[in-house]
Amino acid sequence: MSIAIYGGSFNPPHLGHVEAVRTALRELKPDRLLIIPDRIPPHKELEEGSPEPEERLALCKLAFAELEDVVVSDMEIQRTGKSYSYDTVRELEQNYPGEPLILLMGTDMFLSFDSWYHFEYLLQHCELTVFARENDGKQALAEKAALDRREYDAKIRVLDHQPLPISSSQIREQLPRRAGREYLSPSVYSEIIRKRLYGARPELNWLREQVNGMLDKKRVAHVAGCEQEAIRLAQRWGEDPELAAEAGILHDIT
Repeated sequence: MSIAIYGGSFNPPHLGHVEAVRTALRELKPDRLLIIPDRIPPHKELEEGSPEPEERLALCKLAFAELEDVVVSDMEIQRTGKSYSYDTVRELEQNYPGEPLILLMGTDMFLSFDSWYHFEYLLQHCELTVFARENDGKQALAEKAALDRREYDAKIRVLDHQPLPISSSQIREQLPRRAGREYLSPSVYSEIIRKRLYGARPELNWLREQVNGMLDKKRVAHVAGCEQEAIRLAQRWGEDPELAAEAGILHDIT
C-alpha cells in the first residue's frame, strides 16, 4: 500500500492545494494520501494572528472533505515542537512498516530540500514527488534532481502541474478587504467568516445570498432597504459604509 504525504501550514488551505492533491491522486494513484498540517513550521514563521493549529486542522478537513482516499491527519498537530518531516516519516514507518512513502512538495521546497532536518534520511526512505509549474526553473530542478539521484540514490519524480496563481499569504491579505472567496472552497470560506479568522470580513454579495435564503420573502425587500439607508447614514456621519451595509444585511437575521 503506497502512502502519499502532503504537509504544510495550510494557512489557509485553498483551491490550489486541493488541485495539487487531485493531480497527485490522478498521476500517482496512491492507496492513501495524508494531508498533514503542521503545528510549528520548521522553515518559516507563522504570520502573527494566524489561527491556532487545531483551527487550521479543521479548515483542512473541510477543504479536502470531498476527495476519496484522502485523510487529514493531526499527527503533527499533536506533536510538540517544530513539525519536522523526519519525525513524521519515522512515525509513519512505524505505523505502516514496509509501505512505500511518497513525499509531495512544490519546486521551491525541493530546491531548498538539503536544508531540511535529516534530509538525507528522507531521500533514502521516501520517493520525492515535485509539483513543477510551467514557469518554474526547469533547468535548476533537473540539475538538483540529478544530483540527489547520483549522491543519494534518491527516487524523485516531477509532475507537471499548473496551480492557481494565488498563495495563502495573498489570500490572508485579501480576506480583511472582503475579497479572496473565489480561491477557497465554500465550506472553508464560511468557516473563516463564521470565526472571523484572519480578520476576514464577508464579501457583501455572498452575505446577501446567505441571509436572503434564511429570510421570509416579504422581509427581503425590507432588509435591502435598511442596508441602503445604513450606507447613507454611514456616509453622512463619516463611518465605514461597508460595515454599515453588513449590519443592515444582518439586522433582521433572527
